[in-house]
Amino acid sequence: MNCGIQKINNKNIDVDLIFKDNLNKIIYYRELKGNIELDTEKLPATINKCNEINLYLKNNYDYNINYGILNWSIYNRNNVNITTINIFEKNGIKIDHFEDLINIIQIDWNENDFYDYFIELGKILND
Repeated sequence: MNCGIQKINNKNIDVDLIFKDNLNKIIYYRELKGNIELDTEKLPATINKCNEINLYLKNNYDYNINYGILNWSIYNRNNVNITTINIFEKNGIKIDHFEDLINIIQIDWNENDFYDYFIELGKILND
């Protein structure tokens, strides 16, 4: 599916990540957050945005909608402070981490290799 600016309810809304599983009739929509703990001031707006896009998808597709936040810079929940995560989840917004995404798309990428990748990328950018 198309990511980026979409016309939703007569508004232009930026859809970060969206894809569908035609076999199981599931649309996956995720807002991308590199550091979810720094987004506390944007939290209500993000909750509203996720819910608005979810409702739009439900009204326009005959698919199950699986939506939430992808905290992409953290491999799994074992490595994260959950204060902001609890607020999102209390408001019905699912929080995934990188390990959850790779399980959905069924690829193997272990935790050590995940963090090694970003260390190598940092070295390249520093040179």
